[in-house]
Order: sequence, then structure tokens, then C-alpha cells
Amino acid sequence: MAGKRPLLLLRVLAELGKGKLRVVEPVPQNIDTLIHELLHRLYPEWSENYVRNRTSFLMKRLSKDEVAVIHDEYNKRKKGRR
Repeated sequence: MAGKRPLLLLRVLAELGKGKLRVVEPVPQNIDTLIHELLHRLYPEWSENYVRNRTSFLMKRLSKDEVAVIHDEYNKRKKGRR
């Protein structure tokens, strides 16, 4: 992930790295759902509308390659995967 990245995106990616995920099998087009749920986990005090806003903010800044990397990381770390 090249260039300066928003701090919020870096926090979401660090949270992804923790694993213990319960989101249903995403496809690359649904990475926004994964980011949305990770933001809820990071910031439970945020309103649903604000989480949606921040999710859109981050999704607009991800390249196709970054979406693929996030998808791959999710598949490595999701709960129950062997």
C-alpha cells in the first residue's frame, strides 16, 4: 500500500490483523462490509451513519490491489478457517 495512508485506514488494517473475525465470507466487492464492521469494533461509540461515512471515505481511497490484499488477509484470519 503505497503513499501516505489515512490514519483511520491504518487502524482498520491493524484491527484486521488481530483476527477473530465473524463476518460472512466476503468477496472483493464486499470489502466495504468488512471495513464497516471493523470500524464498529474499533469505535463502538460511533453512530451507524458516521461509520457508513467513514467506510465510504476509506473505500474511495483503496486501489483494486489493496482491496485484494484486504480480502486475502481476511481469508487467512477469519475465525474457524483451517
